[in-house]
Amino acid sequence: MKRVTPQIMIVLIFLLIAPEVYGQEFTFQGLPWGSTREQVITRLGQPSREAMLSILYYDGVTVAGYTASLSVLVQVRQGMRRADYHFPNFQNSLLTLAAYSDLRQQLIIRYGQPSRARISFFEYWSKNNFHVVLGMGDQEVFISYFPDTEWETFLKENNIDLESFGL
Repeated sequence: MKRVTPQIMIVLIFLLIAPEVYGQEFTFQGLPWGSTREQVITRLGQPSREAMLSILYYDGVTVAGYTASLSVLVQVRQGMRRADYHFPNFQNSLLTLAAYSDLRQQLIIRYGQPSRARISFFEYWSKNNFHVVLGMGDQEVFISYFPDTEWETFLKENNIDLESFGL
């Protein structure tokens, strides 16, 4: 009987686990993109309020040690399309910048380095089938999650032209 070399064993193990690792879909809070309103509510609980029957708001959510509000866009036909954390009401710009920097580091730990260079206070991570955006305003920081299908819409809605930044 032939002996299996370590190199062949490594290749066999890789072939067994590669589809599991590389084929994984991103889920937001355990929910895949396209989840129904009912699935979102079952997973996240009853929202604090709703808007236009398509946006579910959750107040007082704790994320990475910060209190945030969460809005989840759930369309009737397309299901869950986007989720946004808003970290509002920092007392001054230094506290806002500190929170931004802290959240940035936590996103780097989770997703690796941002996909592109920083554009002012806007950075993003592009992964297999989703995007994560970290941004900052005067006294607010936000993190947005959405699938590939919503990326171009997000850029247009926010008047972001990556090519004008050389990206």
